[in-house]
Amino acid sequence: MIKRRRREEILRYYRGSFHGAPAATIAFELAQQVNRAQRDLLWFAILGLTKQFLLEEIATDNYNLMISRFQDEVLAIDAPISNELDTENDRHPGYHDGKITFEDEYRFMCYRHWSLYDAMYYSDYVASKLGLYHNQARRVGARNAFDSSGKAGDTALHVFLARMGFSLRQSQQKFTYMPLEMKQMLRDKTQEMAPEFGLDDLFYGSFRRIFAFQYQLCAADAVYGLQALLEAPESYVATVFEKETRSQQNVWTGGSGTLDSIIKFNMDDSSTGTDENVPNADFRQQNFILAHTALACHSVASSKLMESGIKVAMSLKQAIVRVGLSIMERKLIVRVKHFRYVCLNVPEREQELFAHANVLTQLALFLLNVHRASGKWGGTNGLGRKKVENGDGEDGDDDDETVDRTAKTIVPLVLITRNPVQNCFLIVGLTCPSTPGEIHRNTLGTAFKLAAGETGANFRQNGFTSAVIEIQMNEIQYFVEQLHNVLDA
Repeated sequence: MIKRRRREEILRYYRGSFHGAPAATIAFELAQQVNRAQRDLLWFAILGLTKQFLLEEIATDNYNLMISRFQDEVLAIDAPISNELDTENDRHPGYHDGKITFEDEYRFMCYRHWSLYDAMYYSDYVASKLGLYHNQARRVGARNAFDSSGKAGDTALHVFLARMGFSLRQSQQKFTYMPLEMKQMLRDKTQEMAPEFGLDDLFYGSFRRIFAFQYQLCAADAVYGLQALLEAPESYVATVFEKETRSQQNVWTGGSGTLDSIIKFNMDDSSTGTDENVPNADFRQQNFILAHTALACHSVASSKLMESGIKVAMSLKQAIVRVGLSIMERKLIVRVKHFRYVCLNVPEREQELFAHANVLTQLALFLLNVHRASGKWGGTNGLGRKKVENGDGEDGDDDDETVDRTAKTIVPLVLITRNPVQNCFLIVGLTCPSTPGEIHRNTLGTAFKLAAGETGANFRQNGFTSAVIEIQMNEIQYFVEQLHNVLDA
């Protein structure tokens, strides 16, 4: 009996990790059990679920199931209650702020804050389905990908917009300034034309929230903004925040202050939790404070922070696409027997930006979506092609290579980049399901630990995600070799 239990425990250990329910969702469920459920807690639960959906950490079926449940919770929380103060509240619309409503959201990235053209171009779903990035990297190369008229290689997007009756000039305007008629016909036109271009899942169920004074925020935009505030260097956020402050100086009033004042104000209450032994502790704590302040969206400062976070997210996405296109054009993806890997060589000015596990994960998702949609890494377009053996060290994971006919999954993708702050290499591993919306357990966390142990090098694996590891500089090549041996065992 004891031996059997040990075998089961070992099997569970090597089965791999996966993401469970978001912490915010669990917190909301606990609040429900003691009759303390509130709109804020429900909104946080929605944001946690949306984050998992956007980063492909939850299966599509499970996401839709949770969305249906949250629709019921929204109706229950917003149910009208007879109260003598109703007439008083009607005279003060601010009292009703925080209302949550369901809506079918576009798979366009931050389109309310961007131009429609850019929101579609930088959407992994739209761009991969239309083949924008793959054609662009193959035909003109990442260094020449941009010209004065827009992006090269995105002819399919031009055709899609033309078929909807939207001019390129108007589509490249900021969405806020687009003609009202275009905004009103956007949903009908996209629903009509999407199936013709293979965009069958262009919409997904989500929510938006109305704050005081008609400030509206959709869940996806909030997640993008909060993620950016958590990930980007403070200097990067500060530049955007100051620019946002200057551009809104005639609109925003009151003492919203600077980033330093916001951080200092909040640090006074939470200064006891800093770990002085961790070099990055200050950076993480400051970013957490910024994201926590922006989450409320109940003050001028928090609203500005959220807007700044969304702007940072847009800039970060452009950097991810730029680096991803460079990887594809230079054929930097190396295929070995059990995984693919890329050693990033980003410009020095962007090294700090990419020395973050979540940013690397987004880059890995970008590469996965582009290659999977093109059929090169499997999927419905690639299963019938002949497999080309590249060998264990050969560059060139590209135009001819696909998974073989019998493969049910695509081999994992490993990204390696230099972390200049801590003088080490950051390594992130991602499983690659052959079908979008599927989730596979990630066994790379265990493999990373075993491979690092074999090298005898100093390493750190203490994040929330097991498939993220930091290892000292001079052992990276040996680590890759040992990782191959571990997965081959």
